[in-house]
Amino acid sequence: GDLVLSHVLTWLDATSCAVLALGHDGQTQLVSGRGLGGNLSTAAMDVAAWVFRSGREFATADLRRDTRMTAACG
Repeated sequence: GDLVLSHVLTWLDATSCAVLALGHDGQTQLVSGRGLGGNLSTAAMDVAAWVFRSGREFATADLRRDTRMTAACG
């Protein structure tokens, strides 16, 4: 996870980034993350869970106001 995250951060100009996976138990798991302070870790888990459930890409202009999310985002 750390290797993938390092490569992603060289491609994207992002201050927060995460690699998440679906575990054998069906739960979303954080593999690696950087800059996930405040509620961003919870929000990243919520986004990943939505992606895993829907099988679709996720994009939003304002994560705090996106109705697909249930977690608080700072």
